[in-house]
Amino acid sequence: MPEGGAAFQTFHGLSFFKMRNGMFAYAPDQACLMVVDSSKIDSESNSFEGAIFSGCAAGMFPATVEIIVTSGPQQLPDELLEAFPEGTALQFVLDGDEVVVLSDQD
Repeated sequence: MPEGGAAFQTFHGLSFFKMRNGMFAYAPDQACLMVVDSSKIDSESNSFEGAIFSGCAAGMFPATVEIIVTSGPQQLPDELLEAFPEGTALQFVLDGDEVVVLSDQD
């Protein structure tokens, strides 16, 4: 893990990583959140394949990633598709040392 980075508990087949100065960062030392399919991570080479979702902090706003649960081209994990109905919006917010998960479903 790069300096200033962190890994978080998985959520229905998704893995979360905090990175500093991500490729989409707007400013130096900015926190970014990356979300990937856990099954696509190759721990031997520290690489992954498939879709990556990311978002970076902007000013006082935390790093945030939003997705729509779909079986389409995003290639989301089956575990997530089983846990949430298709069309569900999920938001992942980097809040200090944790990732908060929000859903538009009741």
